[in-house]
Amino acid sequence: MLEAGKKVMVLSVGALLPRPELIELAKRAEDKSSCERCTAGLDAVTAAAEGRIHAVRMITRKPPRSLMGAPYLVENGISLEGLSEPKLVFSRTARAAAAGFPANVNVAAALALAGIGPDRTTAQILGRPPDRAQTATPSRWKAIRLAHPLD
Repeated sequence: MLEAGKKVMVLSVGALLPRPELIELAKRAEDKSSCERCTAGLDAVTAAAEGRIHAVRMITRKPPRSLMGAPYLVENGISLEGLSEPKLVFSRTARAAAAGFPANVNVAAALALAGIGPDRTTAQILGRPPDRAQTATPSRWKAIRLAHPLD
């Protein structure tokens, strides 16, 4: 569709990660409005990526119910039943997160595409007790260090 000049709206950024050819096509498209800009803060990461970003880490906290059935949890026999405090269930690349948690990590995938890529972006997923608010912390901004040309 992009090759034919059609506009495409991506509903699941994580689904792009195993398809680098689609990412490259989107980069060459004339219309640069993209899913990267759907989440606040990604413009800053895109701008920071013009320099050198050393590390990006996305930390997301989700209630057990929203993670139920995630392939990574099922394959690794991880249960979040009766959770009374946050539990780290995953800490790997954004690409691995998109495969293991396809319904849960679109922001991590978008962050990876806006920044240093899905293989260099770390995604951490914590199960949290259901009575707490869901939060996602895209790369603590103080952790993004740009290399100055004189460095």
